[in-house]
Amino acid sequence: MPFFEKSQATNVHSGTFLDQSHQSHIDHPTYIDQRQISHIHPTPSGIGGFERLERAAIRQAIHDSSECSELKQPCCEGTREEHIREITSWGKGEWESTQKARVLWLYGPAGVGKSALAQSCARQIGKSKVAATFFFSRLNRWDRSGSLIPTICYQLAIRSQDYRNLITDTIAHDPFVLEKSFPDQFQELVVDPIAKLRAHDQSIFSNHLIILDGLDEADKVDTQIIIRTILHSVGQQSTPFLWAIFSRPESHIKTAFSSDLADGFIFRRLLAVSTDANKDIRLYLEDAFGTIRAKYGLPTSMIWPPEEAVDQLVDQSAGLFAYASNAIRYISGDGTNRPGLDDRFKAVLDLGKTRLQDFDNPFAHLDALYALIMSQIPQPVLPNTLALLCIRLNIGWGIDNQLLFYSSILRLRLPDLYAALNNLYSVLEVSKSASGIPLRISFYHASFDEFLHDIKRSTPTFHIGASDVDQRCFTAAVETLNRLSRYENLSKVDTPLSWPPGTESYLESHGHDLFVMATGTLFTFSEFMDPKVPVLTHLASVNWRFAINTRLVVATASWTRTFFQRIPKEWRSKIIQRPHHSPVDVLRQIFLDLRKGKKLKAVGKKRYVLGSGENKVWLEPGEYGHYEIRKYS
Repeated sequence: MPFFEKSQATNVHSGTFLDQSHQSHIDHPTYIDQRQISHIHPTPSGIGGFERLERAAIRQAIHDSSECSELKQPCCEGTREEHIREITSWGKGEWESTQKARVLWLYGPAGVGKSALAQSCARQIGKSKVAATFFFSRLNRWDRSGSLIPTICYQLAIRSQDYRNLITDTIAHDPFVLEKSFPDQFQELVVDPIAKLRAHDQSIFSNHLIILDGLDEADKVDTQIIIRTILHSVGQQSTPFLWAIFSRPESHIKTAFSSDLADGFIFRRLLAVSTDANKDIRLYLEDAFGTIRAKYGLPTSMIWPPEEAVDQLVDQSAGLFAYASNAIRYISGDGTNRPGLDDRFKAVLDLGKTRLQDFDNPFAHLDALYALIMSQIPQPVLPNTLALLCIRLNIGWGIDNQLLFYSSILRLRLPDLYAALNNLYSVLEVSKSASGIPLRISFYHASFDEFLHDIKRSTPTFHIGASDVDQRCFTAAVETLNRLSRYENLSKVDTPLSWPPGTESYLESHGHDLFVMATGTLFTFSEFMDPKVPVLTHLASVNWRFAINTRLVVATASWTRTFFQRIPKEWRSKIIQRPHHSPVDVLRQIFLDLRKGKKLKAVGKKRYVLGSGENKVWLEPGEYGHYEIRKYS
């Protein structure tokens, strides 16, 4: 369960803290145990069913949202025409040989342009036939499977007032439906209301298309459940939809699509890494270079770049659109203090001359490009860049001012932040305020995250999993919590912030948000704790009562236990300890939890006391095995 997965804060976009550091990365052998922490703002009582649905949806993951349109751009005109024609023909019901196929699975490795193809197909098929879309993105926090059905239902409700009325009533009657499992949500929010509507009108949503892109970026278990639920629905004809699913061919996805449920109605297409894509990549590059020539005011009579240079760049792309698009963004030269246009282009071309293809790594050229981009960061600035990326990839947050909080934890001022991001504009999309202050960062492609996490690909120089980077993040979190705990309340936190967030009315919410962010960072990186006296002294002084109103949740018993075990025994009474539970206490707790409707699987786990004296709170099991911070009494 990600940070802020159910956050209802008004200043949150997709509202997520998500632990990525222990995500298993696809296409290379990096498997890390998942560390998860959540922060939940309670949903206000009295709000309507549709507003609850809106809060649970991730509207940024819809194909025509501004965020998705920017990060998941369609194919360049004239490229992938055969694939687009085939898929759109199927989606419109025009291709006779696929009329029995209700599910399309287009699969291919990273970087071949699956998302661009999905975006192009969604646009070309059009709103009259596309009922809903969801573009998963692990790095940009659009990967919560619990938000998939709400996001689909939100789009269906926009299309049909009758459907909207039905699900609004369903959610108002049982708000917990938005917390249920995917199959239960699918049944209660999709199958049941549509069955009621189609009992009177069979044309409602008939053969409308739902597009899911990047399904491999969801949790493995969730992915299989999603696929099996869809296949079961298609097999039982309980919904009228066509489904187009775009993903990498991960083993768990192939297994799900190989089930008996899929027989007879799956339309499979492979989008491979192949030199067959060179023609399309050339078209893309020629169009992009035209944009660069216009950007720099090059005369139309000037032939730039030379034909042979374009040929070489096509070869270096090796069928990967991800390489071509990253190279173009680097050559285009967004940011400042970059080499000249020709120098940037020459640097990219030199990669093809100086680095031989590593046959064990199909992304060797792409990795070389990422290394080139990272090498432009000045050596004194690189530690700040790596720490910033490390926190973003481990504790990503969709709030407007996410970079303010990352910087405040790391003690980076605005000039430090500008310097840390300056050379990364070809791999990161940086959202800015009206005054030009960086607010959020989004990743253009998941392969950059995979490069940073895999030391074999990034080398120790650019590897964000290095212990010194993780240790800095932990220590910075401890120091931030210590600074915040010096205040009587969090409405006066202008000093710990790296720069003013705006009007004073926002200071209190920013104080709580900074406390939450620092706590999340603390638990996420607790295995890298250096238990020296200054660190332990700071931890002993944290005023954990600030976390009560925010209902901070520290997820999974294992990571709570890791934090506990890293604290020396002589310090536990001041930082975190296990109270003695008599049988009467256990029975009393079970009774209280059952009265509150908690599931039995969450009952009976050990509670912890976090902090000491007036600052202590309970750290106790909540639903789904997560640990919540509650008032000590």
